[in-house]
Amino acid sequence: MQEKEEEAFPGMVFPWPDTPEESVNRAYEAVLQQVYREIYRLGTPETRYQIEQST
Repeated sequence: MQEKEEEAFPGMVFPWPDTPEESVNRAYEAVLQQVYREIYRLGTPETRYQIEQST
């Protein structure tokens, strides 16, 4: 996630018209979903329940 945040940082600090916000958000969201899937996979039943309730 840090890598994606570092890649997106210039676009957030210096928003250029040719840097679509959706593409930055899409990359961040994809990595975040991977993290949640791994937490779900390794989590306890309670952890899985909490993730299921938040989606």
